[in-house]
Order: sequence, then C-alpha cells, then structure tokens
Amino acid sequence: MCRFHRRWGLFCRGFDIWTCKKILSKKCWPTRKLVRKSSDNTDRRKKLPFQNRDTNFPQRTENRREITQARAKEKGLKAFVTGASLDIVRSLGKRGIDVYAMGTPNTHGGDSSFHSRYCKEGIMGPDPRKDEYVEFLAQTLKSRNIDVLIPVSYWSTEKIARSRTKLDPLTHIDLAKLESFGLAASKKRTYELAKALGVPYPKTIYPRDFDEVREISRNIKYPVVIKPINEGFCRPLYPRTAQELLDRYRGMCQKYSLSRDNFPMIQEYVVADSTHSFSALYQSGVCKRVFMWNEIGSYPASGGISTYSESIYDPKVEEYGLKLLDALQWHGVANIEFKLDKRDKQFKLMEINPKF
Repeated sequence: MCRFHRRWGLFCRGFDIWTCKKILSKKCWPTRKLVRKSSDNTDRRKKLPFQNRDTNFPQRTENRREITQARAKEKGLKAFVTGASLDIVRSLGKRGIDVYAMGTPNTHGGDSSFHSRYCKEGIMGPDPRKDEYVEFLAQTLKSRNIDVLIPVSYWSTEKIARSRTKLDPLTHIDLAKLESFGLAASKKRTYELAKALGVPYPKTIYPRDFDEVREISRNIKYPVVIKPINEGFCRPLYPRTAQELLDRYRGMCQKYSLSRDNFPMIQEYVVADSTHSFSALYQSGVCKRVFMWNEIGSYPASGGISTYSESIYDPKVEEYGLKLLDALQWHGVANIEFKLDKRDKQFKLMEINPKF
C-alpha cells in the first residue's frame, strides 16, 4: 500500500491529518485505537459524545443485547413507527421487538423499511395532515395491540401530539406536552425563549406586510435567509440581492398560503463551516442521555439531510442545549442545531427539532 493510501485510510478512520503524519513518520500501522481529542482538547475517554446522565441506568455489558432480545421476546413487545424510519426499524428489530412501520402514499416514506427483515408489517396510511389520519392510526394500534408508538417526521408527530386524549388509552407514547411541542416548533417563540435564557441566535426580523419587506430589502446586508416561522412548511431560501429577496419572499407566501399571522422571517446569514447538533432523551423534564455531532456535509449543501458527520463533545453546545430543554420541561427526544459563527466565535441557535 502506498503512502498516500495509508494516509487516506487513517483519515477515513477518524484521525486528524497531524496524527496521520506522526504515524506515517514512524513507518508503522497503528496496532491499537488511538484516543482522539475533542473540540475542547480533552481526553475523549473522559468526555464521550454519548453521555449517560442517568446514574441508575445499568452499565453496558458484553451480553446486554442478548439479554434485551430475550426480554423482548419473552414479553412479546410490539412497536409502531410512523414515517417508517429504517434506522429505528433495524435498531428495535435487532433487539427482538416486533416492529410495524407506516408510510404515506405522497412521500413513499415506508418503501425502504418495508423491505427490511426487521419489519414485521408495512402499512400505508393517509397523509398525516388530513383528519382521517388519527382515526386510521387508532384502529391500527387497537387491532394489532401495539405496546409503544414512535412518531417520526414533523406532521405525524404534530398530529399525534394534538390527539393524545384519543391515542393514550391505546398505547404508550413518549412525547412532550403540546404547549412545549408548539413552542419548540415555532422559531419565533424559540428565539424568544433563547433570549430570556441568554442563548445566542442570529439577528431576526419579523415583517408584518410586504411594504415592510421592501423597506428591509434596502437596508439589510446580503446574503440573508428567509425562513417560515413554523416547522414543516418548506426549506429556507438564501437571496443575495434586494430584488431576489422581494421575489422569493412573495413566492414563498403565495405557494404556501402564508398570511399576515405567519409571514416568513428574515434572518442574517451565519458564516459557518458546519452545523453542530445536540440530541437528548428526556423523561418528565429530566435529561437521561445526550449526544452531539458535527454535520460536515448535507444534501442539499445549503441545509438538509446529513451526508457526512462526526461525533463530538463540546461543553458550550451541551450547556445551551440543556438550558433550552430544561426550560421546556421536555419529555422524549429532541434535536437542537447550532452554528459556530466565524465572525464572533459564538454558537448561534438555528432551531429545535421536537421530533425524530
């Protein structure tokens, strides 16, 4: 193997370029896994990106998966996943849990997971934005005697959060209260909470009409970001000129029928190399697990599904993330996105994703 390919192999295994050079200078291949440094230059054996914050939780053992599988098969546990996430279906299926997945005809969300060997049954349901979604879901849960419901995607999670009184008697659901969920799904209310807690976020303007947008376009620094106030409508837009701002802003309002009450916001563009994500699992306002990663690549490049990420630990990201979710008295899973602004070296809050 040539020197270039050896260096590339080390880099792909997660070592930084200086560690690669050090290893290659000794003309030897590493026989043991080296301990890498986190972003605050601390030993990763002491601060792992996956943090177990529950001291009562049993520690990992060699046969833990086998024990979990045996318990799941003994109890005959059944899980129902909306949005049909392949990762969730595989993870639960490997632990001996019977997994039922539901997709929707308009997104074909269930196609990949339906063919997984860990999917006991694939079900096509109605669009979660329609009223018949809850009735169909309730009948499916009751007929299959489901033990736990795991909502995936914003619209299904939002619909289930609003229908807890009907669905709670049928199965177990780990979701935040509707008030907390609604606050996290609204970027405007999220930024108001961040301001009260001292969490930095980008400068944001909330226009009340198109005349105000026209006035803003003359005095703002470009590029800027146009974002819907609420989650689930569309992706952000990045106009670079005043005319482009006016055209794209009006186009977004017309396409998604956005009225004066929920006009899109205009936000400064944060110059950053990547997105830092903070994920947590909460139980009745108490944090049980945290995990952080750095999203280096995504599709599309302006922001979307992660294509290249690395696990990290950053105390500032953890501090801001816990502040927000503690204030919301969160329950269930959540993901918070930050960007490290190159101009002032501060983490800026982008959004809270109150869902899988």
